[in-house]
Amino acid sequence: MQIRQKLIIGFLGISLLTGVVGVVAIYQQVEAARQMAILEAENVAETIAAIANQEVEVDKITPPHTAQLQKMVVALHKFKKRDIEIIDKDLKILADVHPQNIGKVFREDEHGEIAQTLKDKLTRFFVEKSQDYQQGIRQIVVPVEIESGETVAVVVLEYTPLYEEMLDQIKPTIYIITASTISCIFFALVLGILISQNISAPLKAVTLIAQEATQQANFDLQAPIMTSDETGQLATSLNQLIRRVKELLTEKEQQTEVLQQANEQLQTTQKQMIAQEKLASLGSLTAGIAHEIRNPLNFINNFAQLSVDLTQELSEELTGQWERLDVDAAENIAEIMSILQTNVSKIEHHGKRAEKIVSNMLLHARSGESKRESTKLNELLEETLNLAYHGMRAKDTSFNITFDKNYDDTISQIEIVPEDINRAFLNIISNACYAMQKKQQEIGSEFSPVIQVRSKNLGDAVEIRIRDNGSGISPEVCDRIFEHFFTTKPTGEGTGLGLSLTYEIIVQQHRGKLDVQSEVGSYAEFIITLPKSQS
Repeated sequence: MQIRQKLIIGFLGISLLTGVVGVVAIYQQVEAARQMAILEAENVAETIAAIANQEVEVDKITPPHTAQLQKMVVALHKFKKRDIEIIDKDLKILADVHPQNIGKVFREDEHGEIAQTLKDKLTRFFVEKSQDYQQGIRQIVVPVEIESGETVAVVVLEYTPLYEEMLDQIKPTIYIITASTISCIFFALVLGILISQNISAPLKAVTLIAQEATQQANFDLQAPIMTSDETGQLATSLNQLIRRVKELLTEKEQQTEVLQQANEQLQTTQKQMIAQEKLASLGSLTAGIAHEIRNPLNFINNFAQLSVDLTQELSEELTGQWERLDVDAAENIAEIMSILQTNVSKIEHHGKRAEKIVSNMLLHARSGESKRESTKLNELLEETLNLAYHGMRAKDTSFNITFDKNYDDTISQIEIVPEDINRAFLNIISNACYAMQKKQQEIGSEFSPVIQVRSKNLGDAVEIRIRDNGSGISPEVCDRIFEHFFTTKPTGEGTGLGLSLTYEIIVQQHRGKLDVQSEVGSYAEFIITLPKSQS
């Protein structure tokens, strides 16, 4: 049962109690009126009985005395409007306001009240049936005793008019009590409804908010504060509790998110460390292979140079012998010598190129502390471009790049760690090649990859710009692009260390600057500034 219902039932009980009190008060007023009427009737009846007692001789009332009693009864009826009858012990009417009834036997004593009064001398009351009064005529019976103590007659007095007079006198009081009772019941009910609404409405609102917050886990809800009493304080406390629960849940979610990010970062770091270990192992392997290749490559280059010299000498020797040879044989020898010279020259050229590639591989795979050297920057850029290009071509022979190069010839030598700068350039160019390759795979043959390389003499420093027309870099990625272990490449393709190492080499190691400019879908350009001297 709800509080509102309980309050209404409580005030309804108070109303009913008020009604009961009013009914009891009315009953008491009516009973008081009846008692007053009976008291007056008794006084009148006893007076008549006393007068009648004086007229009694021996044990009965004689006719002369009866006439006097009749006059007295008629006079009392005339002035008091009372119906009075005097009845002897034989139940004969001795005196009556209606003279025609004198001498007749009293027939209305159905319950024997008159006979019983004559017998035990006690005053009695009874109601006589009448067609004029549906509720009956109220009568009082008073015994008439003589000196010997014998009851010789009774006086029957009608006190209905007297009772009605008394009721008429107390009617205003009854009306006031009735109106007061009804008003009390009405105001009690209205007050009960209003109080129940004032109490139950805020409590209901607080209850609904509490249920919604717990069932729906919605802690943005707030209970309305309708009053400043205890109910309002309860709503305020509930709102504070909801806010506190929300704060705790927010803190828990934040802590969970931090732990989850830390866990993901840890897993990523583990994978990257494993990949870095693989790269380190690969670097060692590359260095070992490059050393092994260099020895036979030296023989190839040496013998290629000797072969070039020998073919030159052979050609000079044959020049003086052409006249002795057959024309056809001379032509065949000349053609063979030409082909041989061309082949030997190509072997020498590509042998030297291979030696340069192996040297770059050794330079890139070198580990440990490096020394600064005066290095020709433009040549280092050119070697890095070739190394990156051939590395990409080794993976995808169908991938071609157009290089747009513009070197500032006024740049002489600068003090750098060549292998480290080479590694930095290689990381940037390799990422550019990767971005353009992915864009070509998306667009198709319509896309032509182009890398622009610019060097510029700034006086005390040099500026290198490496720009590609790949897919570009978003601003969000640009903000984190030099962070350790941050990569946008799929797992297994990138370690997230290339550009972070590049940043450390250029900015921290060589005290330079490294900036990036990009437009998504159009280009990405890395701007490197290196001081010419570290002193």
